[in-house]
Amino acid sequence: MLSGTSLSADPGLVAKAIAEATDDVIFAKGLDRRYQFANPAMLAAVGCTRDQVIGHADADFLRDPAAVARLVEIDRRVLADGETVETEQPLRMPDGSVRYWLTRKMPLRDPQGRLIGLLGIARDITARKLADKQNDAGRLKLEMAVQAAGLVMAEIDYRSNQNHISAELARLLELGDGEMTVPRQAIFDRIHRADIDRYLAGIRAAMDPAGSGHLAIDVRAQLPSGTVRWLHIVLQVTFSLVDGELKPDRGICAAREVTAEREADRRKDEFIATLAHELRNPLAPIRTGLEILRRVGDLPPAAARTREMMERQLNHMVRLVDDLLDVSRISRGKLDLRVAPVSVAQVVEHALETSQPGLEAAGHALEVQLPAQPVLVSGDLTRLAQVVSNLVNNAVKYTPRGGRILVSAGVDGADALVAVRDDGAGIPPGLLPHVFDLFAQGDRAREQGQGGLGIGLWLVKSLVEMHGGRIEASSAGPDRGSTFTVRLPLLRA
Repeated sequence: MLSGTSLSADPGLVAKAIAEATDDVIFAKGLDRRYQFANPAMLAAVGCTRDQVIGHADADFLRDPAAVARLVEIDRRVLADGETVETEQPLRMPDGSVRYWLTRKMPLRDPQGRLIGLLGIARDITARKLADKQNDAGRLKLEMAVQAAGLVMAEIDYRSNQNHISAELARLLELGDGEMTVPRQAIFDRIHRADIDRYLAGIRAAMDPAGSGHLAIDVRAQLPSGTVRWLHIVLQVTFSLVDGELKPDRGICAAREVTAEREADRRKDEFIATLAHELRNPLAPIRTGLEILRRVGDLPPAAARTREMMERQLNHMVRLVDDLLDVSRISRGKLDLRVAPVSVAQVVEHALETSQPGLEAAGHALEVQLPAQPVLVSGDLTRLAQVVSNLVNNAVKYTPRGGRILVSAGVDGADALVAVRDDGAGIPPGLLPHVFDLFAQGDRAREQGQGGLGIGLWLVKSLVEMHGGRIEASSAGPDRGSTFTVRLPLLRA
């Protein structure tokens, strides 16, 4: 006999007794992702009663929307694929602290093998994550010391708000000629006023225990001599447990002057802007000439085909020039968004109006799946439609004639989703991490004779991020199609 429970008792009762007694979090959900079982450790972890959890979804009682979105996505994978998923992720607790959990979610099936829900087991690994972060910080410090030929160093004590800086950094910031310890504010006072808010926001994010503790950022230093220097700053924050809560204790910082590189980028941006404007000037009279030819009446077949070819190429040139102008505007921070509530259905409809001619010319079959209820986001309708249109045009470009393209929209947790899927050329694994890089075109473009400047997907990513969203690309490999998924924050009523 153990704690009054017979070893010959019902196995279900034994399992429940173990679940009730363990310190590990154990729970079960149905196909609707609502909790059907939660052990005492689970209820203690989320600070809720059984009635507040059972029959409810994560979003009903967890206060961290980002965490809810992650949990919903994991549940979706388990229920959609019928496979076990193991993750490590932070979760903000009811008292405001952040704890790390190792969670294993697996499908639940009835005796006939039908999927009926999922089972989850989670263990608090905060102490281990803390040790890992400290070890990672130590390794980073060693790597910085080894590679520090062009770097200047600082070590921050967040408990005392003091920075111990190297002689090189002191000279770079015009603070003195040798190593010194200064208040953190002394460093902040050297950051250009135009960059200080962005810099402080980056530091706050790095000091959040729920994050990676890492920051890499370019900012300007405004020095007493009047000199302005661009610095690339890398920061790694370490954390320690204080009264059971993770708090930042130290930071290891390296900086490098990148003024010359930034000046080269500025000149490149100016060149792109000038080039785009100079290319655009001749396009208007060419368009006018083609319109005149269209109005003169019937042309001989060869001349009519030539005019149609010229119109197609002119439209292609206009799109390239417009993309170049947008690259220039975004790079210089000159692109303004006209933000208002907009539905994803409206975005898709506007995008397809632009892309329809290309779809029809390529002979592709288009399928559109839109949600029955309105899904609202806060954004610039024209720019969001440009995002979806560029993705559809990309699918058209890399899908052999007569292919299938699916445009779908929906909701996943706290995000609105828009996905564009094709059954075309696919993306090689080596190119997949770089598809959103500026001027990136893989071998697939050269092999298929596809034109373009390699800026369309960079523009898409930039516009999505300007809306507070993110974009993901996936592909099973060459000739197995591609999927691009845009995630935008839902506009809550």
